[in-house]
Amino acid sequence: MAEDQILKWAVARAGADTFFLAHDLREYQSMTQIDDAGLARLLHCPREALGHLGLCRRPDPSSNSFRGEVEAIASHCGVSDAQQLAHLIREVDAVLGMRAGPLPEMQASRSSSSPLIAARDRKKKSSRGRAAKSRKRR
Repeated sequence: MAEDQILKWAVARAGADTFFLAHDLREYQSMTQIDDAGLARLLHCPREALGHLGLCRRPDPSSNSFRGEVEAIASHCGVSDAQQLAHLIREVDAVLGMRAGPLPEMQASRSSSSPLIAARDRKKKSSRGRAAKSRKRR
């Protein structure tokens, strides 16, 4: 098997595992309907860099070291726009989070005994009616 075929196989396999950036790249391409060439243009990197990028460990967007990790990955893989890579990772993270459904705290509050109260519009009394009533009270 040639080296480029092995890389393609490894990236395809990594795309199924959320541990790797290949998963986020695949999800982003699915969400935006762009191909590898479009993704390479977006990240300002050679198309060949996407394979190496996909085999990197995915940084945690909620980590304090997220920015540094993204910059290190971008530098290592030849991605010129680390900020765009960070944006891509955060966007995929947000979409996958929304797909997963409500947070456990929200589910617990919905099933608790405290009822949710909905706001409603009330008809305003005319200002004439209020003025007339206040004059009668005097």
